[in-house]
Amino acid sequence: MKKPDGLSIIKAEDIATKLFGLSLRGLPGIGHRMLKRLYLANIDTVEKLYGCSSGHLQTIWGSIYGKKCWYLLRGHELSEYAVKNRIIGHSRILAPEIRNVNAARDVAAELVMKAARRLRDKALYSTFINLYIKLLIK
Repeated sequence: MKKPDGLSIIKAEDIATKLFGLSLRGLPGIGHRMLKRLYLANIDTVEKLYGCSSGHLQTIWGSIYGKKCWYLLRGHELSEYAVKNRIIGHSRILAPEIRNVNAARDVAAELVMKAARRLRDKALYSTFINLYIKLLIK
């Protein structure tokens, strides 16, 4: 609120007077794509965002971050917790002109290497690797 290096403390009873005048983009976690989602949900002010249920915000965000936003808007401090990855996945759709066995093999190898790199970066290991190929036949 007092950028670039200001700090504002807002009491719960002052949320309406302090936050409702801000633009949605003034809130952390709301970028251009999220702004479009909010507009599609008919939310164009912080006041309307504040009036949503936590479940509705989770649906709009498409993740638990929507529910987290609900609590943060109300001044709740949330502890950070580590999220355990259970799946690391990648996908690719081959353009029609390169849909052949050799191209598919090359792409599969690239995707496996990318997943392995992410596992190493996170100091994780895998119990199995699953390759799923869907053929589109006209």
